[in-house]
Amino acid sequence: MKKICILLALILTFTGLCITASAEAPELKIGYLCQTQDYEFHNNALQGTIKACEDMGIDLMYQVVGTDPAAIRTAFDAFVVQGMNVLINFSCATEANQTIAKLCEQKGIIHLCVDTDVTEYGNTTYFFGLNNGAAGDLMGQHSVEWLKENLDQEIAHVIDINGSGLGEVVLTRTSNAVDYLCENMGVDREKTYFLDITDYDLANIKQKVQDYLTLCSDYENIIIYCLSSSWTPAVEAAVKAAGMTDKVYYFSVDGVAATIETLKAAANGTETILKGEVATYPEFYGKTLIEDAQKILAGEDVDTHLYSVNGWMTKDNIYELYPD
Repeated sequence: MKKICILLALILTFTGLCITASAEAPELKIGYLCQTQDYEFHNNALQGTIKACEDMGIDLMYQVVGTDPAAIRTAFDAFVVQGMNVLINFSCATEANQTIAKLCEQKGIIHLCVDTDVTEYGNTTYFFGLNNGAAGDLMGQHSVEWLKENLDQEIAHVIDINGSGLGEVVLTRTSNAVDYLCENMGVDREKTYFLDITDYDLANIKQKVQDYLTLCSDYENIIIYCLSSSWTPAVEAAVKAAGMTDKVYYFSVDGVAATIETLKAAANGTETILKGEVATYPEFYGKTLIEDAQKILAGEDVDTHLYSVNGWMTKDNIYELYPD
C-alpha cells in the first residue's frame, strides 16, 4: 500500500511539474508573409509588426511574397528551417493559405491568417482582421448621426460601392451601413443602388463611378458608402469630374494616410466630400497579433476568429487621433 501511495505521489508530482512547465509559453519566433509593401495598409501592418517585435525583443523574419503560391511556400519553408513557431500570414492568397494552414497543423505552428479565413483547413489556424459587419454598423451609426446634424434636406439617393467578388461577408462592410441609414432616416430602398466593382484598377473604378453619377445629375443629396479608402481617390475624381462635389456626402473604411491628411485639411477649412471614416489602425495589428500568439502558446482559450479594433475619424477628432 505504501509503495502504491509513493508511486501515486511521484506521478502527481511529475504531473504537477509538467503542468507548471507547460503553462510557460515558449519564446516566440515569428515568420511574417507580406503580400506587398506598395499598398499602404499592408505596409503599415508590416512596419507596425516590426516595431512591436523590436520593442518586445521578439525574433521576426519577414518576406514579401505577393500572392504567388510558390513564393509563399518557399518563404514558409525557409521560416520553418529557422525555427518559426508562429506565422503571421498577410498574403491574402486564399488557395495557397489553405495549404499553409494544413502544413502549420502538421508542424504545430500557430497560424494567424490576416483577412483570409482558412480556419477550417487547420486546427492551429486563426483568422485575424476587420469585422466587416461591425465596421458597417459603425459607419452606419456615425454617418446617420452626422447627417441628422448637418443635412436638413431629404436624402435623394444612396450608392453602395463594393465588390460582389469579394464575398458576402465583405459586402456587409457597406450594406450594413445602408441598412442602418434606411431604417433610421426613413430612406426608401428604391433610392439605394449597389455599384459592383469588378476591376480594382483605380482608373477603371473612377470611370465606373463617373458613368453612374451621370445618371444621378437630378439628385441633390447623394450618400456614398465605399468599401475602402484605397478607392477614395477614384471616387473623389469621379465626383469632381461629374461636377457633383456639392451634392455628395461620402463615407468609407480603413483610415490610411491620405484620409488623415484630407480630414486635417478639412479641419482647417478645406472642403471635401469625405465626412467620416472607420479607422482600422493597421499599424497596431502587429502588437495585437503578438499578444494573441502569446495567449495561444500559453494554453489560454482563444477564439478562432480574432478582430481588429475599429474607431471613427472625422475632421472634428482627427487631431486628437493623429496629432502633428
